[in-house]
Amino acid sequence: LYELTDNSIDVNVKHLALQEQSGLEIKDIQLHAKADANKASISNLHIALPHSDIIVPKLNANYDFKNGKLIAEALRFDTSLDIPQFDFNDIASILPFETKNLPTITVNLSVNGEKDNANFKTSLKASDSSLELDTEGIAESFLSNLKWRVEPLSLYVSTDLFETLNSITKMPSQ
Repeated sequence: LYELTDNSIDVNVKHLALQEQSGLEIKDIQLHAKADANKASISNLHIALPHSDIIVPKLNANYDFKNGKLIAEALRFDTSLDIPQFDFNDIASILPFETKNLPTITVNLSVNGEKDNANFKTSLKASDSSLELDTEGIAESFLSNLKWRVEPLSLYVSTDLFETLNSITKMPSQ
Protein backbone atom coordinates (compact mmCIF):
# COMPACT_ATOMS: atom_id res chain seq x y z
CA LEU A 1 0.00 0.00 0.00
CA TYR A 2 1.68 3.16 -1.21
CA GLU A 3 -1.02 5.66 -0.23
CA LEU A 4 -4.38 5.65 1.50
CA THR A 5 -6.22 8.88 2.29
CA ASP A 6 -9.86 9.87 2.66
CA ASN A 7 -10.15 10.34 -1.11
CA SER A 8 -7.34 8.36 -2.75
CA ILE A 9 -5.63 5.00 -2.81
CA ASP A 10 -2.50 3.67 -4.48
CA VAL A 11 -1.90 -0.04 -4.01
CA ASN A 12 0.33 -2.66 -5.59
CA VAL A 13 -0.81 -6.28 -5.22
CA LYS A 14 2.21 -8.51 -5.81
CA HIS A 15 0.63 -11.91 -5.11
CA LEU A 16 -2.87 -12.90 -4.06
CA ALA A 17 -4.17 -16.45 -4.37
CA LEU A 18 -7.41 -18.06 -3.27
CA GLN A 19 -9.38 -21.26 -3.39
CA GLU A 20 -13.12 -20.58 -3.42
CA GLN A 21 -15.42 -23.06 -1.68
CA SER A 22 -17.09 -23.97 -5.00
CA GLY A 23 -13.72 -25.17 -6.30
CA LEU A 24 -12.67 -22.06 -8.24
CA GLU A 25 -8.92 -21.68 -7.83
CA ILE A 26 -7.08 -18.44 -8.51
CA LYS A 27 -3.37 -19.20 -8.45
CA ASP A 28 -2.24 -15.58 -8.58
CA ILE A 29 -3.53 -12.04 -8.92
CA GLN A 30 -1.17 -9.14 -9.52
CA LEU A 31 -2.09 -5.51 -10.17
CA HIS A 32 -1.33 -1.87 -9.51
CA ALA A 33 -4.38 0.29 -8.74
CA LYS A 34 -4.76 4.02 -8.17
CA ALA A 35 -7.95 5.95 -7.56
CA ASP A 36 -9.05 9.34 -6.37
CA ALA A 37 -12.24 11.40 -6.49
CA ASN A 38 -12.06 11.89 -10.28
CA LYS A 39 -10.08 9.06 -11.85
CA ALA A 40 -9.08 5.45 -11.39
CA SER A 41 -6.57 3.20 -13.10
CA ILE A 42 -5.54 -0.41 -12.90
CA SER A 43 -2.38 -1.46 -14.66
CA ASN A 44 -0.65 -4.76 -15.17
CA LEU A 45 -3.57 -6.82 -13.92
CA HIS A 46 -2.71 -10.48 -14.27
CA ILE A 47 -5.00 -13.29 -13.13
CA ALA A 48 -3.57 -16.79 -13.27
CA LEU A 49 -5.93 -19.75 -13.07
CA PRO A 50 -4.67 -23.37 -13.19
CA HIS A 51 -4.67 -23.46 -17.03
CA SER A 52 -5.57 -19.89 -17.99
CA ASP A 53 -4.05 -16.41 -17.99
CA ILE A 54 -6.01 -13.17 -18.07
CA ILE A 55 -4.09 -9.95 -18.66
CA VAL A 56 -5.43 -6.41 -18.48
CA PRO A 57 -2.53 -4.11 -19.36
CA LYS A 58 -4.54 -0.99 -18.52
CA LEU A 59 -7.93 0.14 -17.36
CA ASN A 60 -8.51 3.89 -17.03
CA ALA A 61 -11.61 5.77 -15.98
CA ASN A 62 -12.38 9.44 -15.41
CA TYR A 63 -15.58 10.38 -13.60
CA ASP A 64 -17.27 12.90 -11.36
CA PHE A 65 -19.87 12.73 -8.61
CA LYS A 66 -22.54 15.13 -7.46
CA ASN A 67 -24.34 14.55 -4.17
CA GLY A 68 -22.80 11.08 -4.00
CA LYS A 69 -24.10 10.01 -7.44
CA LEU A 70 -22.12 9.35 -10.58
CA ILE A 71 -22.55 12.03 -13.25
CA ALA A 72 -22.88 9.93 -16.41
CA GLU A 73 -21.85 12.80 -18.70
CA ALA A 74 -18.45 12.94 -16.99
CA LEU A 75 -17.65 9.21 -17.36
CA ARG A 76 -14.81 8.30 -19.75
CA PHE A 77 -13.05 4.93 -19.83
CA ASP A 78 -10.80 2.67 -21.86
CA THR A 79 -9.29 -0.75 -21.36
CA SER A 80 -7.84 -3.72 -23.14
CA LEU A 81 -7.90 -7.39 -22.26
CA ASP A 82 -5.59 -10.15 -23.46
CA ILE A 83 -6.27 -13.78 -22.68
CA PRO A 84 -3.49 -15.80 -24.30
CA GLN A 85 -5.06 -18.99 -22.98
CA PHE A 86 -8.44 -19.57 -21.34
CA ASP A 87 -9.63 -23.04 -20.33
CA PHE A 88 -13.33 -23.20 -19.39
CA ASN A 89 -12.52 -26.10 -17.06
CA ASP A 90 -10.83 -23.53 -14.77
CA ILE A 91 -14.25 -22.03 -14.02
CA ALA A 92 -16.36 -25.19 -14.38
CA SER A 93 -17.34 -25.06 -10.71
CA ILE A 94 -19.23 -21.80 -11.21
CA LEU A 95 -20.81 -22.54 -14.60
CA PRO A 96 -24.25 -24.16 -14.95
CA PHE A 97 -23.13 -26.44 -17.81
CA GLU A 98 -20.51 -29.07 -18.66
CA THR A 99 -17.19 -27.64 -19.87
CA LYS A 100 -15.05 -30.68 -20.70
CA ASN A 101 -15.85 -30.55 -24.45
CA LEU A 102 -15.20 -26.83 -24.85
CA PRO A 103 -11.93 -25.76 -26.49
CA THR A 104 -9.28 -23.55 -24.95
CA ILE A 105 -9.61 -20.03 -26.38
CA THR A 106 -7.55 -16.91 -26.95
CA VAL A 107 -9.25 -13.51 -26.56
CA ASN A 108 -8.23 -9.93 -27.36
CA LEU A 109 -10.62 -7.14 -26.45
CA SER A 110 -10.44 -3.36 -26.45
CA VAL A 111 -13.18 -1.14 -25.02
CA ASN A 112 -13.52 2.62 -24.78
CA GLY A 113 -16.45 4.82 -24.05
CA GLU A 114 -18.05 7.78 -22.45
CA LYS A 115 -21.24 8.42 -20.54
CA ASP A 116 -23.11 5.12 -20.77
CA ASN A 117 -21.95 4.04 -24.24
CA ALA A 118 -19.00 1.82 -25.12
CA ASN A 119 -17.26 0.83 -28.34
CA PHE A 120 -15.50 -2.51 -28.48
CA LYS A 121 -13.43 -4.76 -30.74
CA THR A 122 -13.04 -8.44 -30.00
CA SER A 123 -11.05 -11.29 -31.44
CA LEU A 124 -11.65 -14.83 -30.18
CA LYS A 125 -9.95 -17.99 -31.44
CA ALA A 126 -10.08 -21.60 -30.27
CA SER A 127 -6.82 -23.50 -29.95
CA ASP A 128 -8.26 -26.44 -31.93
CA SER A 129 -9.40 -24.09 -34.78
CA SER A 130 -13.06 -24.90 -34.08
CA LEU A 131 -13.90 -21.21 -33.55
CA GLU A 132 -12.76 -17.89 -34.96
CA LEU A 133 -14.65 -14.67 -34.32
CA ASP A 134 -13.77 -11.05 -34.99
CA THR A 135 -16.32 -8.39 -34.07
CA GLU A 136 -16.76 -4.75 -33.34
CA GLY A 137 -19.74 -3.06 -31.85
CA ILE A 138 -21.32 -0.73 -29.39
CA ALA A 139 -23.13 -1.08 -26.10
CA GLU A 140 -25.55 1.80 -25.59
CA SER A 141 -27.23 2.99 -22.38
CA PHE A 142 -25.51 0.33 -20.25
CA LEU A 143 -26.20 2.29 -17.04
CA SER A 144 -29.95 2.09 -17.58
CA ASN A 145 -31.44 0.24 -20.57
CA LEU A 146 -28.70 -1.79 -22.27
CA LYS A 147 -28.80 -2.17 -26.05
CA TRP A 148 -26.13 -4.05 -28.02
CA ARG A 149 -25.16 -3.70 -31.65
CA VAL A 150 -22.50 -6.16 -32.79
CA GLU A 151 -21.02 -6.43 -36.26
CA PRO A 152 -19.36 -9.80 -36.86
CA LEU A 153 -16.42 -9.12 -39.15
CA SER A 154 -15.70 -12.82 -39.48
CA LEU A 155 -17.10 -15.97 -37.89
CA TYR A 156 -16.27 -19.65 -38.19
CA VAL A 157 -17.71 -22.38 -35.94
CA SER A 158 -16.97 -26.05 -36.61
CA THR A 159 -19.85 -28.52 -36.72
CA ASP A 160 -18.57 -30.32 -33.60
CA LEU A 161 -18.35 -27.10 -31.56
CA PHE A 162 -21.76 -25.97 -32.84
CA GLU A 163 -23.27 -29.25 -31.60
CA THR A 164 -21.52 -28.88 -28.23
CA LEU A 165 -22.77 -25.29 -27.86
CA ASN A 166 -26.25 -26.33 -29.02
CA SER A 167 -26.39 -28.90 -26.19
CA ILE A 168 -25.72 -26.05 -23.71
CA THR A 169 -28.12 -23.54 -25.23
CA LYS A 170 -30.17 -23.86 -28.40
CA MET A 171 -28.30 -22.14 -31.23
CA PRO A 172 -29.97 -20.68 -34.33
CA SER A 173 -29.22 -22.77 -37.38
CA GLN A 174 -29.01 -19.82 -39.78
